[in-house]
Amino acid sequence: ISERNYYAASNIVSQPECTALVNLIKEHGKENDGYEAYQNKGSSPFTDSEKFYGLELDAIIELLEDGQIEVPVAQLFLDAANAAKDHIERNFKLTRPLYFDYVHLVLRSAIPGVEREEISHPIH
Repeated sequence: ISERNYYAASNIVSQPECTALVNLIKEHGKENDGYEAYQNKGSSPFTDSEKFYGLELDAIIELLEDGQIEVPVAQLFLDAANAAKDHIERNFKLTRPLYFDYVHLVLRSAIPGVEREEISHPIH
């Protein structure tokens, strides 16, 4: 991506893992999660041509405690976050480790039939 402050990477997780994470967020994701001003308003905090759903770590823990997801699904969430962190450390040749402050799984998807120009859809 040529846009400043954006970084996209492929193959952080396998296709089956990606499918499992997409299914997780489609089933349990919260509309505009992390962007309270936009919640339940039918629009995204980024563009009017997409839907935005998110899941935070505390929601994953709650889903696990309530028996709505199994331990391997919660573990996949954490493993994917760690894999992304490890990738960034390697790719940018960081000399100090990164530490999590916030973990957020996001699904942004284009609304069918809506014309758009932004770059987010090919990479989310």
